[in-house]
Amino acid sequence: VASLVVAAGDRTSGLAMLAPALLAVVAGIAAARAVRWWSALRLRLARRRGNLPGLLSAAHLSRRPAGARTVVVVTAAVALLSFAAVAWDVAAQARHDHAVDRLGADRVYSVVAEHPTALRQAVRAADPDGTAMAVVRSSEQYGGQPVELLAVETPLLADIARWRGYHPDRAAEVAAALQPPTPAALSVSGQLQVAAEVSDLGEQPVRLSALVSTPGQPPQAVSLGTLSEGSATYAAGLPRCGGDGCRLLGLVLGRSGAAGGFTATVEISRISSGGNALTAGFDDPDRWHAGGAGSVTLTPGSALTVEVGDGQDGDVVAQYVDTAPALPAVLAGPAPADQPGGLGFDFPGFAERPESFTVVDSAERLPRVGTRGLLFDLERAVSSAERTAALSERTLTYEVWASDAAPADLAQRLTAAGVSVQGAESISGTLEQLTRRAPALGFWLYLLAAAAAVALAAGMVALSSRLAVEHRMSELAALRTSGVGAGVLRRALLREQVALLGWPLLIGAGAGLAAAVLMLPGIPLVEVGTLTALPAYRIGAGAVPVAAAATVIGLAAAALRALRLPHRALTRPRREAQW
Repeated sequence: VASLVVAAGDRTSGLAMLAPALLAVVAGIAAARAVRWWSALRLRLARRRGNLPGLLSAAHLSRRPAGARTVVVVTAAVALLSFAAVAWDVAAQARHDHAVDRLGADRVYSVVAEHPTALRQAVRAADPDGTAMAVVRSSEQYGGQPVELLAVETPLLADIARWRGYHPDRAAEVAAALQPPTPAALSVSGQLQVAAEVSDLGEQPVRLSALVSTPGQPPQAVSLGTLSEGSATYAAGLPRCGGDGCRLLGLVLGRSGAAGGFTATVEISRISSGGNALTAGFDDPDRWHAGGAGSVTLTPGSALTVEVGDGQDGDVVAQYVDTAPALPAVLAGPAPADQPGGLGFDFPGFAERPESFTVVDSAERLPRVGTRGLLFDLERAVSSAERTAALSERTLTYEVWASDAAPADLAQRLTAAGVSVQGAESISGTLEQLTRRAPALGFWLYLLAAAAAVALAAGMVALSSRLAVEHRMSELAALRTSGVGAGVLRRALLREQVALLGWPLLIGAGAGLAAAVLMLPGIPLVEVGTLTALPAYRIGAGAVPVAAAATVIGLAAAALRALRLPHRALTRPRREAQW
């Protein structure tokens, strides 16, 4: 009682740690009392009904103290083994869950890349089969606590990520929600040409520029020339954009020269790159948005009309919209916002400016980052962030997650593709490390000690039967002489052994399980000093089935040995017994 009271307040105290062993002893004593009381009751029932095998077994169990001592020892040993086996299985499951949550994939490579786009390109070059994906991580503070940001290639999320609680079908559904359909980006390279007709041009010269984004670099404005009344084509060479080209973010109208406001009406009919016309969606009212202060009007149609009036003082940007208004994300933990229950909030993403997020799903935990963070699509996060800032200026962690089907030489392939691999982790390697730590070794020692206790208990059953064999032979011989058949005596002995060992098995197993449920939340299962908040009581093909089978087989062998000892008294001729 003292141990249980202490355990209710602090499971980690020394006295509380004695609870499983003390419960095993108490369970043994209770089982012995229960066997005697149950046998006394059955004795009365068997006497009334004339059930001779039941009468003989119940009489022996209710009147002989040796049986009660056997029940105490066997029950305590089984309870200890039951607790040890359940604790081992729960700890093994906790270690596996910890390894899965900590890594997020079968293999994780820490790499160094210039920017996220370069990482994605390197991963595709090293693994064209799609068994690995690029991952970018970052961390922000909110309310004095870190909020982890996790950007992944969502098309590969269900096949590669190890996300506990999310089976592949559900992960695929979440991945689809994280990548809503958006217009294709306008990829440009070489020379950019814009065909426009200008009217209502004020006295202030107006400059036309193209706002382009290069992967890993901040957006830059490329001047296309100064506008003049009438139709003309404005062109300029673009900066070096790499293999995939630059991304056209929009067109900018601004004053050229002295300070002052400007007015203009510009009808843009064609945008070309490298001599090829771009599908710019001028007729889609949602494809182009006006940015900047002042009076600006965009009119969609076969050509995009930009009207700037009332002496516009600042630059006007006709933004090409190829991103969603808010970045879809999976949220773990409370929302980092003043209204935690809201489905939308602004929070720093991969750019210096706040990013608009919308919650498409809530999870108890996210792979690799834990119980508080945001998971979102890498391509969309980069696309949104590169509108305003250079990702290379932020502290980002680059990783490559690989499934068990990924090439064994993936690290060498990544290096050849231009990504430096700094380290590699795997779930199997992490599990191997965890099994060498103190909690796992402690559970292993406890399991061995409990198994030895059950073996000693089985030996005690066999030894007790051996020491009492002469007395039992005389007793059985006398019963044979009085006319009791050998079959009746065998059934009585069998019932006796079943009661002596069956009750301890049931009560001991229940006591061990109860001790495990009570104490395991207060015992470090994976790492010293770290408690598992919600241990997973999922018992699979681990120590529990093996311990149960070994216990039943061992006690059954001891019971068979006890049944064979008085064999001569059951089989000797009746006249020899009479003599």
